Amino acid sequence: MKKKNIILAILLAFASIQLQAQRIVTDESSIDLGQILFRDPITAVYNLKNGGDKPLVIHDVKKSCGCTSVSFPHRAILAGEKFKVEVTYDAKLMGHFDKLIGLYSNASENPTILRLKGVVVSDYVGFSGAYPFQIGDLKLDVNDIEFDDVNRGDRPVAQIHVFNAGRSEILPQVMHLPPYLTANVSPSRLAAGQAGIISLTLDSKKLRNFGLSQTSLYLGMYPGDKVAPEKEISVSSVLLPAFDETETSSI
Repeated sequence: MKKKNIILAILLAFASIQLQAQRIVTDESSIDLGQILFRDPITAVYNLKNGGDKPLVIHDVKKSCGCTSVSFPHRAILAGEKFKVEVTYDAKLMGHFDKLIGLYSNASENPTILRLKGVVVSDYVGFSGAYPFQIGDLKLDVNDIEFDDVNRGDRPVAQIHVFNAGRSEILPQVMHLPPYLTANVSPSRLAAGQAGIISLTLDSKKLRNFGLSQTSLYLGMYPGDKVAPEKEISVSSVLLPAFDETETSSI
């Protein structure tokens, strides 16, 4: 267990460095599988590319957990060539998981980090409501988010339930996020006919002013999708002023 913790710490330490240092490129280094069934192994496929000008060789793989197995090319990958890495999770433990895989190659001394997360459940929990709004092939239950009566320091979360009504896989992208909002899409890939959840977290400490703040987000269908008016989701928040409890008011 101690050895695994050391490996995990090393991978995390290198995670921020490798973004500039390595030449293995990808649009999606982190995959959220969403809900997966207990004891039903699942495989995530990472689409990568040799972004360097010389052949690439992956010579070692480090994992933060023995619960994952990794399949990768054992041959030289030509410059500019696309390739795949497959990571299988055994799903033998219930609850949330967040795993890291480090790919060591001749491209850099630092590993390329891949991330796999999700939640293992005994039964799928689905959304029983309606999807009255649509952006592209995605149907949504809401397109207007309101964070009301927020106190400084709060981190409220709002959810948008989405459904892929198209015939092709979608990788939902939340675009044009202001500094005080973060977004998580689960699962990060939606197959045709599959539902998911977009969670928006408001960091009230990063709101500049008290009172009403308004912004617009845009929902894309794939990495690199463009912002357009028909993809807009409105978000508003109301930050309450901090009153000194020692103050008294006179009538």
